[in-house]
Amino acid sequence: MFLDLTVTSGTTEYSESKPARTELFRSPFVSFIYERGWRQNFNLSGFPGPDEEFEMAQNYFNPVAGGLLVDVSCGSGLFSRKFAQSAAYSGVIALDFSENMLRQCYEFIKKDDTFLNAFS
Repeated sequence: MFLDLTVTSGTTEYSESKPARTELFRSPFVSFIYERGWRQNFNLSGFPGPDEEFEMAQNYFNPVAGGLLVDVSCGSGLFSRKFAQSAAYSGVIALDFSENMLRQCYEFIKKDDTFLNAFS
Protein backbone atom coordinates (compact mmCIF):
# COMPACT_ATOMS: atom_id res chain seq x y z
CA MET A 1 0.00 0.00 0.00
CA PHE A 2 2.85 2.44 0.77
CA LEU A 3 6.62 2.63 1.15
CA ASP A 4 8.05 3.80 4.48
CA LEU A 5 10.98 6.06 3.59
CA THR A 6 11.40 7.63 7.04
CA VAL A 7 14.55 7.36 9.15
CA THR A 8 12.82 4.87 11.46
CA SER A 9 11.81 2.47 8.67
CA GLY A 10 12.50 -1.12 9.70
CA THR A 11 13.75 -0.29 13.18
CA THR A 12 12.26 -1.63 16.38
CA GLU A 13 13.70 1.03 18.66
CA TYR A 14 14.06 4.70 17.84
CA SER A 15 13.54 7.65 20.10
CA GLU A 16 12.78 11.08 18.77
CA SER A 17 10.92 14.02 20.19
CA LYS A 18 8.20 15.07 17.77
CA PRO A 19 6.00 18.15 17.99
CA ALA A 20 2.35 17.41 18.76
CA ARG A 21 1.26 19.09 15.52
CA THR A 22 3.32 16.54 13.56
CA GLU A 23 1.88 13.57 15.40
CA LEU A 24 -1.70 14.84 15.23
CA PHE A 25 -2.09 13.86 11.58
CA ARG A 26 -0.59 10.42 12.22
CA SER A 27 -3.58 9.59 14.41
CA PRO A 28 -5.97 7.08 12.80
CA PHE A 29 -8.93 9.12 14.09
CA VAL A 30 -7.73 12.44 12.63
CA SER A 31 -6.82 10.73 9.36
CA PHE A 32 -10.31 9.25 9.18
CA ILE A 33 -12.18 12.52 9.87
CA TYR A 34 -9.93 14.77 7.74
CA GLU A 35 -12.19 14.63 4.65
CA ARG A 36 -15.27 13.73 6.64
CA GLY A 37 -15.68 17.06 8.42
CA TRP A 38 -12.27 18.40 9.51
CA ARG A 39 -11.26 19.96 6.20
CA GLN A 40 -14.65 21.59 5.72
CA ASN A 41 -13.68 23.98 8.53
CA PHE A 42 -10.73 25.35 6.54
CA ASN A 43 -13.04 27.98 5.04
CA LEU A 44 -13.09 29.63 8.49
CA SER A 45 -9.37 30.31 7.98
CA GLY A 46 -9.88 31.84 4.55
CA PHE A 47 -9.40 28.80 2.31
CA PRO A 48 -11.65 29.11 -0.76
CA GLY A 49 -12.64 25.42 -0.82
CA PRO A 50 -11.26 22.31 -2.51
CA ASP A 51 -12.60 23.02 -6.00
CA GLU A 52 -11.20 26.54 -6.19
CA GLU A 53 -7.94 25.46 -4.51
CA PHE A 54 -7.60 22.70 -7.11
CA GLU A 55 -8.16 25.17 -9.96
CA MET A 56 -5.51 27.48 -8.46
CA ALA A 57 -3.05 24.57 -8.29
CA GLN A 58 -3.90 23.47 -11.85
CA ASN A 59 -3.19 26.99 -13.10
CA TYR A 60 0.12 27.04 -11.22
CA PHE A 61 1.15 23.61 -12.59
CA ASN A 62 -0.02 24.35 -16.14
CA PRO A 63 3.55 24.85 -17.45
CA VAL A 64 4.41 21.25 -16.48
CA ALA A 65 1.19 19.60 -17.65
CA GLY A 66 1.86 16.16 -19.06
CA GLY A 67 4.68 15.52 -16.62
CA LEU A 68 4.82 13.52 -13.42
CA LEU A 69 3.26 15.29 -10.43
CA VAL A 70 4.45 14.52 -6.89
CA ASP A 71 2.00 15.61 -4.20
CA VAL A 72 4.20 15.97 -1.11
CA SER A 73 2.30 16.08 2.18
CA CYS A 74 -0.77 14.80 0.36
CA GLY A 75 -2.72 13.99 3.54
CA SER A 76 -5.68 11.80 2.64
CA GLY A 77 -5.03 12.36 -1.06
CA LEU A 78 -7.87 14.80 -1.70
CA PHE A 79 -5.86 16.76 -4.26
CA SER A 80 -3.77 13.78 -5.42
CA ARG A 81 -6.99 12.16 -6.55
CA LYS A 82 -8.18 15.36 -8.24
CA PHE A 83 -4.83 15.70 -10.06
CA ALA A 84 -4.99 12.07 -11.21
CA GLN A 85 -8.60 12.39 -12.39
CA SER A 86 -7.78 15.53 -14.35
CA ALA A 87 -5.59 13.44 -16.69
CA ALA A 88 -3.32 16.49 -17.02
CA TYR A 89 -0.26 14.54 -15.85
CA SER A 90 1.48 11.36 -16.93
CA GLY A 91 1.24 10.15 -13.34
CA VAL A 92 0.61 11.32 -9.79
CA ILE A 93 2.61 10.17 -6.77
CA ALA A 94 1.11 10.83 -3.34
CA LEU A 95 3.57 11.21 -0.42
CA ASP A 96 2.87 11.85 3.24
CA PHE A 97 4.66 11.45 6.59
CA SER A 98 1.55 9.88 8.09
CA GLU A 99 1.02 6.24 7.25
CA ASN A 100 -2.60 6.63 8.40
CA MET A 101 -3.21 9.46 5.93
CA LEU A 102 -1.78 7.24 3.17
CA ARG A 103 -4.11 4.44 4.24
CA GLN A 104 -7.05 6.86 3.94
CA CYS A 105 -5.82 7.90 0.49
CA TYR A 106 -5.74 4.25 -0.55
CA GLU A 107 -9.22 3.63 0.90
CA PHE A 108 -10.68 6.57 -1.04
CA ILE A 109 -9.02 5.33 -4.25
CA LYS A 110 -10.38 1.80 -3.75
CA LYS A 111 -13.94 3.18 -3.40
CA ASP A 112 -13.78 5.34 -6.52
CA ASP A 113 -14.86 3.49 -9.68
CA THR A 114 -13.07 5.98 -11.92
CA PHE A 115 -9.74 4.85 -10.45
CA LEU A 116 -10.67 1.18 -10.45
CA ASN A 117 -11.67 1.30 -14.11
CA ALA A 118 -8.73 3.45 -15.20
CA PHE A 119 -5.97 1.54 -13.43
CA SER A 120 -7.11 -2.10 -13.41
